[in-house]
Amino acid sequence: MIDDLSIEDVCKLALKHRLYVPGWSMHDYFTRYLKGHVHLQRAALYYVDGIPVGAAFVQSNNAMQCFVRKNMRRQKIGSKLIEHLRNSLDGDKYDRVHAGIGLKAGSGAFWRSNKVVIA
Repeated sequence: MIDDLSIEDVCKLALKHRLYVPGWSMHDYFTRYLKGHVHLQRAALYYVDGIPVGAAFVQSNNAMQCFVRKNMRRQKIGSKLIEHLRNSLDGDKYDRVHAGIGLKAGSGAFWRSNKVVIA
């Protein structure tokens, strides 16, 4: 289930539940948003049994980032988050991922399957 929370609440819960890869930029964006240093257009969490297991957001430059817990991957959770963000905004212009550098094996396939350009 996707919950429509404020961006601030999404950031707080994503940090609390560690919905990011340590050392990668999602943690930095969540933290910097809460300090007022960056703008995010939209953010969402995905819950399973009342526990957030995935997070995604759209940055001010229309790029997206998404994270799903390892044990919950390959269940279309990330795809549902991406689709939700696109549907809640002007979908077609949100078509690229934050960075192609450092993507783990399988990430490229995920973004391509969701018609997102790796920039």
